[in-house]
Amino acid sequence: VWILGEEPFWPKSLGGFSLRGAYGRSSTAPNPFIDVQRYFGGSPPLDGPRGGVPEPESNAEWEMGLDAALFGGRLTVELTRYVQTTANALVAVTVDGESIPRRLELQNVGKLRNHGLEVQVAAAVVTEPGWAVDVGLGLATNRSKVLDLGGTDTFNDQSSHFLVGYPAPASRGKMVAAPDAINGPWALDRYATDLDGSDLLPLGSQLPTRFLTPSVTVRMPGGITLAARGEYRGGNIRNVSPVPVGRSVRSPLCYPYYVDPSSSIELKADTPDLWRERCTPTAGADYWFSADFFKLRSVTAAVPLGFAVPSGTFTVSLANALTWYKDVPWWDVEIPGNDGANGDGVSSADRVPASTTITFGIRVEF
Repeated sequence: VWILGEEPFWPKSLGGFSLRGAYGRSSTAPNPFIDVQRYFGGSPPLDGPRGGVPEPESNAEWEMGLDAALFGGRLTVELTRYVQTTANALVAVTVDGESIPRRLELQNVGKLRNHGLEVQVAAAVVTEPGWAVDVGLGLATNRSKVLDLGGTDTFNDQSSHFLVGYPAPASRGKMVAAPDAINGPWALDRYATDLDGSDLLPLGSQLPTRFLTPSVTVRMPGGITLAARGEYRGGNIRNVSPVPVGRSVRSPLCYPYYVDPSSSIELKADTPDLWRERCTPTAGADYWFSADFFKLRSVTAAVPLGFAVPSGTFTVSLANALTWYKDVPWWDVEIPGNDGANGDGVSSADRVPASTTITFGIRVEF
């Protein structure tokens, strides 16, 4: 760390300023008491193949940044740039997605890289004796890339997996080639394909790559405090199919395209290809949406109770009061899938989403 603000040549009018840098390496070995293979969808076979012995996962990271305190400390800025490289990455790999039960094996898949930028700004906007307003804003990016998969370009013929040159994990699936075209009953040849003729295409990062975290705190006369914090995440693409159209059930998303939504799944003649694919029971693969969202994580008020209880404070907090999605119809992309950390990608399941809650509390200090 180089504290420039303490150097003789540094103008004191510019406030505090420092530069920092760091480099580190670490290794993580798999737990010796955990089997490297797991089975989902049935009992494991008694004579199933044994997995190999994976190597320890190693991580190397460097970061550089600066810290500044301006205007007598009323404005602070933190800036960090980081690059992290993971070798022998330990990932649960779907060995055979068609087998029953499905078999996953912990393997060293190659080399991955994460890099990004983090900025945190805090400002004391108002500093009057009875009033104070503090605002904060966090900006961050996090981008990943698969550098090597041990000599192969891809593994896992699933919608969630790793590809050399793409984010880890990448969303991969089928997309309608001409979404707005009107061509009548759905046909498989209307999916977009790559140069090799495959209709399973890499579509983007499954995990968010952009983050925004605004916050504000207001202190009023009488010691009353109001605080709010929000969070935006985006830059990724997710598959979200709220209704299992493959079971020939009617989906509210398809109501505008059904001939008679009350009794049939027959589609209108002028239904565009995208919605014909989404609403056809034998298709329904192109439910890819931009996963950008914003949540008002918390709003809290704290009121001193000195007039009734010495050293007492009454608080009321509202969580998840507001959610905005750029593209997702209705869902909560933060709901985990059935596999959790054992899966080879990010997924979600039909579970209750994060609820809006209100909490009351009284704290008394003795």
